[in-house]
Amino acid sequence: MACLFKSSLIKQRFPARLLMAVSSVIFLFLTAADSHSQETLDSDIGKALRKIVKCEKIEIKTKREDPYSGRLRSLLIRLVAMPKDILPADYVTVQYTNPDLDLIALKKSNNFRVKSSSNFKVGMLASEQTVKNEFARTAKRLNLKYTKFSIKFTPPYI
Repeated sequence: MACLFKSSLIKQRFPARLLMAVSSVIFLFLTAADSHSQETLDSDIGKALRKIVKCEKIEIKTKREDPYSGRLRSLLIRLVAMPKDILPADYVTVQYTNPDLDLIALKKSNNFRVKSSSNFKVGMLASEQTVKNEFARTAKRLNLKYTKFSIKFTPPYI
C-alpha cells in the first residue's frame, strides 16, 4: 500500500514540474523576441539617421512603456563627432519623451520621423579645444588676429 501511494505521488508531481519547465521556456522565448524587436528598432533608426547626418558614431537607446505594446517611453539619440562645418560640438544628444514614430515610413523607405512627443531636450557638449579651433578657423576666414583666448566654463543654470 505504501508503494502504491508513493508512485501516485510521483505521477502528480511530474505534470507540475513539466508545466513549470514549459512555462519558463515560453517566458524565455517571449523576452528574447521582445529584446530582438527593440534592437531592430534601434538599428533601423540608426540606419535612417546615418543617411541624413554624417558623423562618426550614432547611438540610439529606446525604452518601451511595456514589453507588449509598440509605444515608446523615451528615445535617446547621441551623435558623436559632428562635422565641424555643421555644428562645432563633440557630442549632441537629443532626448524625446513619449515619442510617436512613423514606423511605416521607417520600415518601408528608411525615413526617420517623429510625429509627436510630449517633451524633448537637446544637449551639446563642446570641449575647450573644439571651441578654440572654431575661433581660429573663423578668424582665419575673416582675416582677424587675436592674441589671447580665454574660456571659462560655468555650470548650467536650471
